[in-house]
Amino acid sequence: IKLSLRQGAGDKIPIPEFCQFLADEDGEVLPVTEFILPDGKHFRAEFHLHYVRYFLDNREIFQPVYSLKEYMEFSKSITAVEWLIFLLAITKITNEDCEGAMEMIGRLLWHLPLAPVSIPVIARLLAAGEEEYTGGKILTASYPSHASLRMAKKPERYVQKVYEEEKTGDLFAGIMEEEGNCPMGIYYVEDEELCFKAVVFEGGFCIFRQTNLGWEPLYTAAFPDGEKILLDKEKQCAAQEFLQGMKRPKPVLRTTLCLEGMTDVEKAERILSAMKQDALYRGREHGLLPYALGYPFEDKGAALQDFYREHGGYLPEGYCVLRFGWDDTQEKKEHVFYASMKPFGFDLALRSADWPSGYEYSESELHRKVKERHWVVGHFGWGDQIGPDGVAVPKMIALGESGTYYYYDVVRLLRHESLAALLAKMFDFSNVIAVENYEGELSISRFSGELEYCYGREAFLGSAYTLEKTAVDLFTFFTKAELMGEFAVFMDGLLEGITQEPDNLYFEFSYAGDGAYKMQVFLQDLQQQKQPPEGFEEDGTEAGCPVCEDLIRDRKPLVWKIWQQVGNGAQMSRDFKDAMYWYMECGKFGKKLAAWKKIIAGFDLGGGDELVVRLGCKEEEGSEWHRNKMEEQEKNWREYFEEEDFEEEDFEEEEDLD
Repeated sequence: IKLSLRQGAGDKIPIPEFCQFLADEDGEVLPVTEFILPDGKHFRAEFHLHYVRYFLDNREIFQPVYSLKEYMEFSKSITAVEWLIFLLAITKITNEDCEGAMEMIGRLLWHLPLAPVSIPVIARLLAAGEEEYTGGKILTASYPSHASLRMAKKPERYVQKVYEEEKTGDLFAGIMEEEGNCPMGIYYVEDEELCFKAVVFEGGFCIFRQTNLGWEPLYTAAFPDGEKILLDKEKQCAAQEFLQGMKRPKPVLRTTLCLEGMTDVEKAERILSAMKQDALYRGREHGLLPYALGYPFEDKGAALQDFYREHGGYLPEGYCVLRFGWDDTQEKKEHVFYASMKPFGFDLALRSADWPSGYEYSESELHRKVKERHWVVGHFGWGDQIGPDGVAVPKMIALGESGTYYYYDVVRLLRHESLAALLAKMFDFSNVIAVENYEGELSISRFSGELEYCYGREAFLGSAYTLEKTAVDLFTFFTKAELMGEFAVFMDGLLEGITQEPDNLYFEFSYAGDGAYKMQVFLQDLQQQKQPPEGFEEDGTEAGCPVCEDLIRDRKPLVWKIWQQVGNGAQMSRDFKDAMYWYMECGKFGKKLAAWKKIIAGFDLGGGDELVVRLGCKEEEGSEWHRNKMEEQEKNWREYFEEEDFEEEDFEEEEDLD
């Protein structure tokens, strides 16, 4: 907790004498403490928000300098308990010394204003600091990535990942074992909530994230072999440069609307208006057309159509930030308010693994309670793990054929003719004083599961067109709506120059690692290669089996990073269908796309399995099936036609082609 020297209207906070080194309110004064050790060396400690740096004679110390025996000698002439506590940071305590050190530290802690029950715990933590960087005490990170320095120098990008399982957990330990666990430098970057450090060794550097129980390894980069020998200073600069790319940008406020003096219903109306205007703004910025009623709500009634015309906006997902007054009892004074029109929202499991089951139960109960024909049109909720009312799971809204809105809160069924009036009953807006819109794209934090809005359009595009993880991907992943919007922009550019009407459009999604899929688009369906050709051309191509035309050519392929679990075919199929049907309704060339005879997508699910999805059109219904990878089929065909003993009669029976 960052302390301030002032409280209220200039009142001083009473603090112990040894805490006088704390920074002032603006952080302009670096908090330090310093003293002379019995051996004549000058000891200094710098206190930052999440970490402490130590110096001896103005030289930074990265590892313990003194043994426990030397420390005990110093303690005979050092009377300040605080100094002895600080000195433990540069004292080596071995496993053999740990028990005795705990007793000694416990006696020191009794002189400080601590709760007696906490003293044994603190003593154990202070005594168990041996060999922090050894491979045996490091756990595998949730999102590890291993790098070469060539790519690591670009802090905006992750580098090529080492996919071999045996290498995933060994690079970090290997760097330190080779160099004798001697770091050349330790560097930090922090904000109010997060703190990262880079530990530089001779062979590379490692990035750690601070957790409640220590430091979690996130990223490992190895310095190149066989290239220019880097100086120590160059190695340290490379690690620092990458570390600076780990800083999250501050959210950029675009508009704010004061809500003071309004009723809860009026506030709900302004909040809905702010979310819609924000969606319209983003649609104009991205070149998207307004959202129109379409899949999957065709011919479902006038009430449903009116709802989407009024609240659809440019993209059927949006957010705003609600500002709470200072007289509110919450610790946090702002909350992300989120809305998603069904079925386009992101998978709730991305935020919390427990949410989907609860959401499904709530939906079944809502259907049971509402007695008229109705549809679940979307959900609203808080973007924080713990919202103002203690519930963060998005709350479902249903719309009846009569135009009545419904919400079931497990105890009672709420209903109202107005969406704003229903929201006012569902959420406590009494202490909301303003609604704010920000420039940032909506994303989900990998660390907390909360919705974020600090990363702008440029950061999103860097992620959406980069196969490897970017620095932003380490922190967060963008929601489905962002990808749907960029998919529309991508398709606009792709289809603009096409004048003919091909029979087939084929989307190929090839796995690029860590849940990312590269999208390629072809003007022919590769399924046609199963048909037997009538002849064989001199150039080596088969007659009657056209070569696929790659539409992307020199363009960067769009990368789908919303699929975190490899092989989750149902989710991948659903997300792609949502994007395609939404584009057919709203995209600049959506009508052209909808008029084509066949649209097929193939998803590489791994293990030789491929999910093939045929989108429904006027002539036939959509379908899905599994088959071997199309790349293997194409390769087999190419090898087959290149055989020297090729004879035309080989094509007399179709079974010869299998």
